Amino acid sequence: MTRQIRDRLIYNENEYGLNVELLERYFREFPNKKPESELKETALWRGYIATFEIKDQQLYVREIEIFKNADLNAKVVKDLFPNNKKFDWFSGLIRIDDFR
Repeated sequence: MTRQIRDRLIYNENEYGLNVELLERYFREFPNKKPESELKETALWRGYIATFEIKDQQLYVREIEIFKNADLNAKVVKDLFPNNKKFDWFSGLIRIDDFR
């Protein structure tokens, strides 16, 4: 099985690859909000790459990149997360490490 491209987390100005796909549970709950990808990539079955950021002890969705016309384009997340991109739907532990 092809290893999937990981979502990213920016914390204290450092970027980390996430071992969990935080938005998948959200999109299962709200499937109409999931951005549509025109292409399927074996290393990116979910069709998007999400970048999160922790600022002031709050989790934000910084951007969502999706495949369109064989290019990776940024999608505006304003419509998906109207509360200033704050991902207040999530509650839990986010593990970041460089070993997995």
